[in-house]
Amino acid sequence: MKEIEKIKKDKLVDRPMGTKKRLDFIQQNIYHNIKSGEQRFENLYSAIEENFPMPTANRGFVDAVLVTAFDTTLELLFLGKNTSFFVELQGVLERFCYNALSDILPIDMKNSQVIISQMMDKKTLKDFSIYLEILGVWDSKDVKFAEHLTQIRNGIAHKNVKLVSKYLGNGEQKKFLSIESITSKVDCNIYVIDVLKLIIKVSHIITSPLLKNPRLQARYQRYSDAVGLLSCLFCIPDLMTMPKVLKDMYLVDFFMPLNLISTEALGTKLREYQTKVVEFHDELNIDNKRAKQLHSELCVLFNEIYDLMRAELKIDVDKDILVNRPQYITLEEIEKIKANQK
Repeated sequence: MKEIEKIKKDKLVDRPMGTKKRLDFIQQNIYHNIKSGEQRFENLYSAIEENFPMPTANRGFVDAVLVTAFDTTLELLFLGKNTSFFVELQGVLERFCYNALSDILPIDMKNSQVIISQMMDKKTLKDFSIYLEILGVWDSKDVKFAEHLTQIRNGIAHKNVKLVSKYLGNGEQKKFLSIESITSKVDCNIYVIDVLKLIIKVSHIITSPLLKNPRLQARYQRYSDAVGLLSCLFCIPDLMTMPKVLKDMYLVDFFMPLNLISTEALGTKLREYQTKVVEFHDELNIDNKRAKQLHSELCVLFNEIYDLMRAELKIDVDKDILVNRPQYITLEEIEKIKANQK
């Protein structure tokens, strides 16, 4: 009876009747909530400062996530619309989990992608939390929170006051009109912080390996910049006719960063390639037999270097599915270029 009396008071006695008066009352109530909304935002910012202090990687990530995905959630929090807030917050977390799990699935074919996407579309945060625990991304406490949030969301969406009262109230309310009263007493900032922590954990499984491994990042950048020039380094006209002292300086400048970050096996091949480039230029139009042999060896060496670079970067698609290997210039064309240079 106490619950019914409270509903009557909150919904009828203390509020004006009639559509126009009710609309005006709601509008004034929103204006009134702006002051309390400012305080809620101040409290949220303090909680963010405490849990994700600057300058840290997590704080940078939180700032980015709030800007890109939390506007509606934060608007509802500011206005004190906690009932809608919980539905929106749970949806944001569910979507981040969906995207993360979809990104790590081994999808190679277009048809497979359609099938797996359709399967994932039927899953909910409750399912995703189990997968994330299996992957070691979340622990049992994280799973429990995600399930707790999902139960709140389901209770609100389906007007199941028993669920909402169980997880946010005292478990005694039985009328669905009590849901708003129950949620209005909850400190929602705690839920925002906990969801952000879970999203940070989820982001780790979709973070590029390059960002997790600075050496791999350095290799990727340097190898991708150098591989095109490496394929034709021995047949660049200006390099062929360059004075030896300048040529040595140029080659040292080009190869030293590669040697610095490469494995021993790749470094050995790079140094052999560097030596043979110089020898090839020296023998060109002097000892054609030796020049022809060096040309062949340089082509083979580049292929070996190319494969070693791919291995170090852990590129696992077919060798030439993304990039066609360079077509080498023939020895005859090189000789003709050098003759013209002279």
